[in-house]
Amino acid sequence: MGADCKYCGAYISGDQPKCPACGRRLSPFGSNKNSGEFSDLRSSGAATQTASQEDWDRQEKARQAQWFETQRKSQEDAFDRQRERQSQSSDRQKSSDKQWKETLRKEREKIKTECNAKTGETKDADSGTARKNSLSYLCYIGILFFIPLIADPKDEFIRYHCNQGLALFFTFVIAWITSWWVIWVFAVFCLIKGLSNVSRGVMQQLPIIGKFKFIK
Repeated sequence: MGADCKYCGAYISGDQPKCPACGRRLSPFGSNKNSGEFSDLRSSGAATQTASQEDWDRQEKARQAQWFETQRKSQEDAFDRQRERQSQSSDRQKSSDKQWKETLRKEREKIKTECNAKTGETKDADSGTARKNSLSYLCYIGILFFIPLIADPKDEFIRYHCNQGLALFFTFVIAWITSWWVIWVFAVFCLIKGLSNVSRGVMQQLPIIGKFKFIK
């Protein structure tokens, strides 16, 4: 089957590789017209394929951009939530530390108050004991035994030692009257024993004479 030359329009038979009129070589795919149509189809298909590839690339880039944007927002949200939790935890920790410090301060004030109260009570007790002992010493010094009894007549400790001192006073009187050295030695011993009992803060009877009750 022949074809027309696309350069001069002369008819060319199918077995001739060149145009007999202009000498141009024919396309190996058949006539120049069919070759041109095939080339146009190939170009159109390539263009269509290129356009499809470009559309796919744009869509892929859009999908990737959307994915990256979604990931970025997710990371930002996670970071914001973590920062908010840390802030809340920090606030709770600060509040807890403040409450703990306040509780510790109150406990210290309470302990300090109790210690001051106990110290005051101890000082008062020590002062009272010292005063009581000072008065009780007078119970064993002769006729002075009546001074503690007048100063604090309701105190049991003072009344007890006033009774012991009065018994000792009678013993010294007997020793002075009789001039027996045995009674003098016994009286001195009872004096030392009585003063020792006062210094130790005990109510202990003197030997023999301590059992007599002159002051009730």
